[in-house]
Amino acid sequence: MSGRLAGKVALVSGAGTEGGGMGNGRAVALAFAEAGARLHLLDRDAEALAETAAAIPGCTTTSGDATDAAALHEAVCACETAHGGLDILHNNVGAAINGSVEAVSLADFERAFHLNVSSALLAIQAALPAMRRRGGGAILNIGSISGLRVLEGLAYVAYPVAKAALSQLTRVVAASHAREGIRCNAILPGFILSPMVERAVLGAAGGMTLDAYLAKRAGAIPLGVWGSPRDVAMAAVFLASDEARYITGIDLIVDGGATLLCG
Repeated sequence: MSGRLAGKVALVSGAGTEGGGMGNGRAVALAFAEAGARLHLLDRDAEALAETAAAIPGCTTTSGDATDAAALHEAVCACETAHGGLDILHNNVGAAINGSVEAVSLADFERAFHLNVSSALLAIQAALPAMRRRGGGAILNIGSISGLRVLEGLAYVAYPVAKAALSQLTRVVAASHAREGIRCNAILPGFILSPMVERAVLGAAGGMTLDAYLAKRAGAIPLGVWGSPRDVAMAAVFLASDEARYITGIDLIVDGGATLLCG
């Protein structure tokens, strides 16, 4: 994979993994570096951010909240100062907020949009001027197959609705900035075994144990196994690279075929 992103500079938001382990943001940052990109990382968890950065020689960091416009502008400026520009923006910020249609509070519903949609918009707004200065760029948003399908047995509404909105934001950005050489695509992971599954998804799974939930879902995945954050990262490397120069405004589904079935 070496060289696929050579000469490119990438900013990855949500690059740490809260509580340790390998989340999608950390996996993408490592894969970008492996492919030859220079990295600037952003995360509000300074310890998790430092853990990711320690594995990537020469990368720089901004410790800050990726839902805050000022922190995002600071990260973009720091990235340009350290690496001479910005070619790739990877928006990995998001959270699964529990609560059924009847039970979810308005505050939690709005918080889901702030975390999953507004954060991406703010990051894109911060990055666009820097990408124009480079003559183009690639923006990647991490969505979810829950924005396409109603997933059986998960009692939440705010997260899937927000992820559906993120996919539409991706298309609007793609159409609005294609003439500037700026591409925007979304990656929609399906059942990816990451720390988020243990923390958030299980909370919406009706009290099932982790092993029971994994087994139940594996049976509904045509390929028969859960994916890993590395699978998401490989999709990100492709969409960020010049190999995808003619691809913009798409949802790239990474789910082992799960959305071929119903829920």
